Amino acid sequence: MNQGAWYCSQHHMRNSLQRLNPKLNLQYAGREASAAPAAGHMSVHIEEQKKLVNDAFEI
Repeated sequence: MNQGAWYCSQHHMRNSLQRLNPKLNLQYAGREASAAPAAGHMSVHIEEQKKLVNDAFEI
């Protein structure tokens, strides 16, 4: 989402997924929007990574 790839491609991925299984829903899992490409502190990075993995595998 931070570099625009999500906005440019999400509708293509959602359309393909809906054709395969209309009950499935694609959602974004990643860092919150930020002007910086990285957290800047290891402790913040680790927390962001934990949240990303949890969000990605949440059902």
